[in-house]
Amino acid sequence: MAAQLPGVTQILRARLRPIATLTQLLGQSRMHPDSIQRRHLGLAVLGSWRYCALTCAPRQVWEHWVTVSALERITDPLKSGKRVIVLNSHYGLGHIANVALAREGIDTVSLLTQNRLDSTYGVSTTGSGEPLHFIELGRGAFQLQGLARAREALEQGRVLHLAGDGGRGGNPMTLPFLHGTRDLRGGFASLALLTGAEVIPVFSTLEPSGRVQIEFEPALARPDAKLEQREAIATMVRAYGKRLEARWRRDPSQVLADQIRQYLDTLE
Repeated sequence: MAAQLPGVTQILRARLRPIATLTQLLGQSRMHPDSIQRRHLGLAVLGSWRYCALTCAPRQVWEHWVTVSALERITDPLKSGKRVIVLNSHYGLGHIANVALAREGIDTVSLLTQNRLDSTYGVSTTGSGEPLHFIELGRGAFQLQGLARAREALEQGRVLHLAGDGGRGGNPMTLPFLHGTRDLRGGFASLALLTGAEVIPVFSTLEPSGRVQIEFEPALARPDAKLEQREAIATMVRAYGKRLEARWRRDPSQVLADQIRQYLDTLE
């Protein structure tokens, strides 16, 4: 019914133009371009609502709609006394990883920018009562305060959850990415090297059915101890960039529109 309203077709075409361009650039995919566009539009329209609905849902509802894979990649290092950084991205429903960890009883704190905090609509507990903890990553001196608090959380044995592809976090780097470039920050790598933490990427996919697939990947390799700090940070950032690039190729429908536009700007 909404699609029949005046002007809606034009709005949808404009909204889907970036993902259509990205799909053409990536070439052959296991998914049909129409399917990619439908999945992408569903994420754009329903992503924030789905995050809040699943966060507030009772445990049995959460378990019905959410599948968590390879959680042992988090729990095993914790059992052995290691510190852990969980690295999500602006891909799919990535920031729901903190909810999954909280529901598993894992003491987690998320380092988020104000706009991402706003997108949680003030949700501070899960539907089964587990608390959600956040640190705001501000700007300037306030950014440094946020990073200092994140380091303290790691040193206290808490899991730190943050985005590896955000626009803040220190140590900016421009890397080759697909057919263009991508700016990534090395804040997560600095924290990992300072605290000895394992860095474990996580990717969360929102399916058209409303189901969410959360997958914890193997930890990023530790840089050679002989490398100076700047090169060690760069090594970890490049490794994460490769993981992110692989996800874009695997399922471009989960790439957020603003991320696509930023990438396409590097091609001009």
